[in-house]
Amino acid sequence: LNPIVRTWFKNKFSSFSDPQRFAIPPIHNKENVLVSAVTGSGKTLTAFLVILNELITLSEKKQLEDKVYAVYVSPLKALGADIHVNLILPLKEMEHQEKKEFGIRVALRTGDTSPSERQKMLKHPPHILVTTSESLAIMLISPKFSELLKNVDYFIMDELHSFAENKRGTHLSLSIERLQNISQKMVRIGLSATAEPIEELAEFLVGSKRNCKIIKTELTKKLDATVISPVEDLIEVTERKLHHNLYTLLDQLIEQHKTTLIFTNTRAGTERVVHHLKQSFPKKYIENIAAHHGSLSKSHRLEVEQKLRDGKLKAVVCSTSLELGLDIGYIDLVVLLGSPKSIARASQRIGRSGHRLHDTIKGRFIVLDRDDLIESSVLL
Repeated sequence: LNPIVRTWFKNKFSSFSDPQRFAIPPIHNKENVLVSAVTGSGKTLTAFLVILNELITLSEKKQLEDKVYAVYVSPLKALGADIHVNLILPLKEMEHQEKKEFGIRVALRTGDTSPSERQKMLKHPPHILVTTSESLAIMLISPKFSELLKNVDYFIMDELHSFAENKRGTHLSLSIERLQNISQKMVRIGLSATAEPIEELAEFLVGSKRNCKIIKTELTKKLDATVISPVEDLIEVTERKLHHNLYTLLDQLIEQHKTTLIFTNTRAGTERVVHHLKQSFPKKYIENIAAHHGSLSKSHRLEVEQKLRDGKLKAVVCSTSLELGLDIGYIDLVVLLGSPKSIARASQRIGRSGHRLHDTIKGRFIVLDRDDLIESSVLL
């Protein structure tokens, strides 16, 4: 590593995590890489460390060009905003360490980006572009912006598994090939916490005729997960009793932990849970609980995420919007209200807790009917 990056890393972390130890050398050697590792193991920094290393070296040599060197694609607008924050902070820390500016630009381009900000990008292109799959497709057919995407060195696909399972992934595959067509030497980097079957996902990342190095590190974190029911009998129970016991149980779990994240599977369910908790326990849940889902405004979502990072919220209820990779501060319990319908999604969600490298992942599956009981038990 460049001495500047090396010094910053040593001051910030005690040592490389396993994904970093195995993935940084091949990325540095311009090999396509798929990194599959548990949530909170430093996957994102793995991808960006080599890129920051190279850009700082170019800046030191006064060889930094006005072009896009790296494109980072995430499945969520919120995740893109989070990476934007997490990229700028290390850069600021390195600049503070060296007492000078490197002139490395990072920009976020999503559906939320204003026309004036897009115009600024054309005049001063970002060296690292953080975007979504849909925005990338639009940029590639824009005559002006596509010029900035010629000769991109690195392409990063975060939460690769969430693209691989649907039409968005098919569309993104086409966009990557178009990008590769104008950036012949581009390196592809895939990141995922739940990459199975891993060989097929590597092929999804690079195509069938290119090589891809697979870095897979096994789960080294402790897991504390159980399936619980708010009532002893799910058959002979009234709706009223089930409702009352559910919110009493949720209150107990929230009280026993510093910060709790509750997944509901639907936006309507998210609003309903927040409403009932506030209604059932008005003295406890007024300012310290919040809802988070895709229908809320950008400013509200960012405010909730920042309050989470600052430790100002006791509980956050969300649909699916916080299940992917967001750095949302310390969460010590994740509650899954109803079955998440897949093992990958379950592990992704409960992985939001204990996000630091050696913390315990703690999750509670709360079941409200027999179907949920069977499904969640099998998932666990």
